[in-house]
Amino acid sequence: MFKKTFLFITTILAAVSASTGYGATDSLKGNINVATFLDWFGNTEKYIHVKGLIVLDLIPIIFLIVQAVWFFKDRKKIKGILTVLALLANIIGVFIAIQYAHPIASQIAGWIPDNVPSDWISIKEDWFKYIGLYGLTGILGWLCFVITFFVSETRNTEIKPLPRFLNFIKNTLLFFLTFILGMGAASLYEYCFYPIQMKLLVLLLLKCTDL
Repeated sequence: MFKKTFLFITTILAAVSASTGYGATDSLKGNINVATFLDWFGNTEKYIHVKGLIVLDLIPIIFLIVQAVWFFKDRKKIKGILTVLALLANIIGVFIAIQYAHPIASQIAGWIPDNVPSDWISIKEDWFKYIGLYGLTGILGWLCFVITFFVSETRNTEIKPLPRFLNFIKNTLLFFLTFILGMGAASLYEYCFYPIQMKLLVLLLLKCTDL
C-alpha cells in the first residue's frame, strides 16, 4: 500500500516537473514594450527563480530516485530504466536552467526601462529559449515515466489477453489520456502556486489590446 501511494505521489510530481513555472510566454516574445516585460519578469522571477527549482525539480528528483531503486529492487528492470531516464531528463533540465537561464535572468534583473542594452530583445529571446529547453526536458521526463505504467513484466495467465490490435488501441488511448492529464496537472500547479504570473499575463494581453 505504501509503495502504491509513493508511486502515485511520484507520478504527480513527475507531471508537475513538466512545468517551467512561467506559464505561457508567447505573448512576451518579440518586440514588446520593455517596461511591460520587466514588470512581468520582476514579479514572476522572485517567485520562481529559487522556489521553482526546489518544487519543480529537486523534490521530484528525490522521489524519482527512490522509485527507481524500488523498481530495480522488485526486479522491474525496464520500469527502473525508464524512471532513470526520467530522472536524467530532469537533471539535464536543472543543468540548463542553472548554467544558462539563471545567468541571463540575473543580468535582466539589473535592467530598468530607461537603461537596457541595445540587444535586449536578443538577450530576452535567448532566456526564453533556455527556459523552453528546460520545460522540454521536463516533458520528456514525464513522458518516460508515463511509459512505465504500460510496461508489463509479468503475465497473468488467468486473464485472456486482448487481440494485439485492440490491446495497442487501448494502450495508446490510455497513454495519451494519462499524458494529457499530467500536463493538465502541471498547468493547474502553475495556476494555484504562481497565480501572480497568470494575473500579469492577463494584464499584459489587455495592454496589448489597447495599443
